[in-house]
Amino acid sequence: MTDFHQRVGSPFADDPAEATAREAASETDESRSSGSADASGGRSAGDLAGASPVSPAATSVSPAPTSVGGDAWHAGPLRYTALGAVFAAAICVGFAAVAAWYFPTGAIAVATLGSALGLFGLRSPRRITATALVLIHLGLFLWSVSRVMA
Repeated sequence: MTDFHQRVGSPFADDPAEATAREAASETDESRSSGSADASGGRSAGDLAGASPVSPAATSVSPAPTSVGGDAWHAGPLRYTALGAVFAAAICVGFAAVAAWYFPTGAIAVATLGSALGLFGLRSPRRITATALVLIHLGLFLWSVSRVMA
């Protein structure tokens, strides 16, 4: 019958009880091959059985990021969403430019959308592109407003 217990540490590390049994068995083999009576350095077999080696993976566990800032932003889907916003803002430039010439009222809405997408894209690795797109959309917005007011 299998004995189930809750495991602590890395799933790839050796079970401390199994590792201790292997170490004791290898020390017994060494003592037989070398002919020495005590290969454990003066310790008894009971002392060896109580020793539990600690896996380096079990001690170096880092907590999961809990906030949206810092590493969590660059590791999750929001990074790719911001990249998509930059791409969408670039597409909106063409629509806003054509609409500014033929339908200035609609260009105001498209330029506002493009500016919002560009502002969200400032959190992506393409910050310079997003900044340029925000400025272009603001220019198209002002040109469309001036055409509507005239």
